[in-house]
Amino acid sequence: MLLVSWNVAGLKPVLQRIHMDYGNAANYSAAATSSTGRPNRSTSDTTTVENISSLQKTINKKCNSGNNTSATPIDPFAKYLALHGDITILCLQEHKIPHGQLSSRSEPHRCSSVPGYESFWSCNNSTVPGKSGSTKSRGFNGVVTYAKVGTVQRSSCTPFNDPSLDNQGRCIVTDHGKWVLFNVYVPCGFSREKMRFLRALRKAMQMERDGKNDKGGKRSVVLVGDLNLKHCVEDVYWKNLLVDVDRILGEVASAKAKDTGCEEHNIFCDGVGSGIPHWKVELEKNWNHISTALQTIEAVPRKTTNPSTGESFDKFRARVNANAANDKNDAASSRYVYLGSYEDSEEEALGCYNFDERTYFEDTGENTPANNVVNTAKNSACTTELDNFNNEQQHHAILCRKKNLISIETLTELVSKIVNVFWDEKTQREIAKSEGQLNTDAPDYLWIKKVLEEDGMVDVFRHFYPRADSR
Repeated sequence: MLLVSWNVAGLKPVLQRIHMDYGNAANYSAAATSSTGRPNRSTSDTTTVENISSLQKTINKKCNSGNNTSATPIDPFAKYLALHGDITILCLQEHKIPHGQLSSRSEPHRCSSVPGYESFWSCNNSTVPGKSGSTKSRGFNGVVTYAKVGTVQRSSCTPFNDPSLDNQGRCIVTDHGKWVLFNVYVPCGFSREKMRFLRALRKAMQMERDGKNDKGGKRSVVLVGDLNLKHCVEDVYWKNLLVDVDRILGEVASAKAKDTGCEEHNIFCDGVGSGIPHWKVELEKNWNHISTALQTIEAVPRKTTNPSTGESFDKFRARVNANAANDKNDAASSRYVYLGSYEDSEEEALGCYNFDERTYFEDTGENTPANNVVNTAKNSACTTELDNFNNEQQHHAILCRKKNLISIETLTELVSKIVNVFWDEKTQREIAKSEGQLNTDAPDYLWIKKVLEEDGMVDVFRHFYPRADSR
């Protein structure tokens, strides 16, 4: 059996490409071989132009149970699945197809009816507040599982028994007899909704293991999909690893206190004798300057036009005054620099550079605020929310991110743009190797840790590829 999981980020364009490459014999021939006549690596090593006809008959048998001849048109998607290992179960995330399009004339390439397969869909039926009231969240999320005919005993697109979660189109469950398959698309980032989803997912999986799903019998659980989680450093691209800036500042300050017999600018700042890497010394020396500049941060809009619809809208990018720490705080001495990239909202543009400590309140009842992530900075708009909690709730606040826990990529950007200190790739990789870490206080990190350690689940990819990096 071959089980494949794939976040397609939009099934319609993927199907369009598949139909272009596998839609007829000519295109199939082109897909099977390169311009030099050599087989492409995506097909069998023995596939050549000369044996296309023989392989076509095999595909006919796999796709259509042998009822068609080699001259009969074959569904390109079925052909694609047959050529890529004769996939038994295909789990897709972010199909982005509204439920109303399925089994209708507007359905992309008859994607719900693939010969030889049954398809099980969960579409986004939730509503979100818009500028003129609630609007349908069409075109987002969505998971679908394709399974060969006869391999599924039951399915459910409402495994949580909670419409606010089930209607998001993030989970489809299929029962394969002795085991149950959860195909999920977990919310990205960190939010109250993400933790609600993960808690409900863990509960639903445990019910299957315990045989409490009202369908009888205990079952093993297989979880696949886009989890938007990471549980070890090797899972993360090295530039996205985090650096505990406050710990670095403390380390340098401690080393300075011990080097009292040395001239600071002559010995310590060169990193000689103290054993402190030069990049740490530079960071400590310039951090107050960087922090002052970040206090001037603002979101600057830029008008953008959609070329297809002609609709105009604003994009936002963060900007700071890099000279804010100078004694002369006037327009003439200001030096503005842009940080990050243009985002859809002011909150997104500014949020990337908010390094304050954050705490989290479990979703335990109606008194829990709509946004459970609370910024503990005194000048934050979230302070009002925090003051609304009674003493008991405040004592149960859970730290979800320490102050000044910053990615290597972002930290490199800050020192280069604000204080003109440039770290080459070698230095950045040294930082990643010596200081790179995960946010081990994040509730979603703790969730996956519990699933692996307490529920007995196995990270199959990490089990078979323990040295794989940046997956």
